[in-house]
Amino acid sequence: MSILFLFFLSQCAHGLKIDTEPTGAAIYVLDNSGKRKNLLGKTPINLTTMPKSDQILLLETQKEGYISKGIVIPKIGDANISINLSLQEMSGDWVKNSLKTEFSVALNENMQMIFKLQKFITQKDDVQVLKLYEQMKDSYERVSIFHSLMGNFYYLKNDKKNALTFYRKALQYDPSNEEAAQMIRSISK
Repeated sequence: MSILFLFFLSQCAHGLKIDTEPTGAAIYVLDNSGKRKNLLGKTPINLTTMPKSDQILLLETQKEGYISKGIVIPKIGDANISINLSLQEMSGDWVKNSLKTEFSVALNENMQMIFKLQKFITQKDDVQVLKLYEQMKDSYERVSIFHSLMGNFYYLKNDKKNALTFYRKALQYDPSNEEAAQMIRSISK
């Protein structure tokens, strides 16, 4: 979402006009955290009084098939405000590239966590392994390799009971995880 900042020198708000090209975009008022959305209306909007806000007014445009735009309006003076926005259409390439970027970022973050866990296991840094396990356990609950690594951690500590528990979980989430299957067979002998 792109953000448009509007700054005025006056002190108290009066009226607000918002128009978009194309028209019919929904305009939402956001809370200060940017989360809660209340529909202000669809463009064109022409208000004689401004929506209430403490310091700034946060707005967001949404129209299917178009990139959302954020609008930040500081507490402003006794003036009429007119905003005209040209919305950018989401092309197939934009969506594909955006999703590819988001996926790449998420994949990179996940891989870094897995490699960090493996590094701590290799270094036999039990404190860091257990600390990282606590951070990761909810997000990685269904990730087989995560459970395999924790099985390896306990196996290296000669804690076969916990090692088996984690290897079984790894196999539960990925029945083709041959390493986990082999470790279960090896420990169970």
